[in-house]
Amino acid sequence: MNEPQKRTLITKYREDFDRLLERLDSEPQSLVLANRDFKALLEYFEISKGIMEIHDVLSSYFEVIYRNQDVLNHFGSEKLKQIGHEVVPIRKCIDDSDIDEDFKETYVKKELRNIGYRATHWRFKEVFLLEIKYMLDVLHVVIEPEYIPLEERGDESEPRPDRYISPDVKINVWRRDSGKCSTCGTKEKLEYDHIIPVSKGGSNTERNIQLLCEKCNREKAARIA
Repeated sequence: MNEPQKRTLITKYREDFDRLLERLDSEPQSLVLANRDFKALLEYFEISKGIMEIHDVLSSYFEVIYRNQDVLNHFGSEKLKQIGHEVVPIRKCIDDSDIDEDFKETYVKKELRNIGYRATHWRFKEVFLLEIKYMLDVLHVVIEPEYIPLEERGDESEPRPDRYISPDVKINVWRRDSGKCSTCGTKEKLEYDHIIPVSKGGSNTERNIQLLCEKCNREKAARIA
């Protein structure tokens, strides 16, 4: 019997994207049909925001690969060979100030269509959806299945089993918080934080873990102490 395929950070983003897109096509409509128009708009904005946050997080990973693919090529990356073509830029990667947004959109759409990507939706621009689909495919190939954002630094002298956060919880928290501090929104110097400290009975479950930057985490610790 084949073992089930391990769910990774990227597969979870793909699942979230597909689920949110499906919700966008059903939930607001159901609410409007039930004469709950304002609730429909709130759901519409919440779901749309979730999809845009997925695009934002994927773009951060993708940009690292695109701008440094020459390094991988230099060392003979087998993963880039699996992609089968030179990595196509998304709009974020085209940073020439002389190029306007319309040209970027047209160029990216043409390049992605040429390698077989298609996508349409009543809510989002075609190029936005094409980028998400393409980034998911590239990142699935290049990012290691076992990759977990913010691995433990291992700087504590003794392990703390009571504070252990499982890989699945880390990936889910990173995905849920869109890879940024839950308090100030920065993406720098992030840490996994127990909302209710373990010393006060807090668990290591997803509901009790959040992303905080180093500064916000220290300020929170000072308040609790």
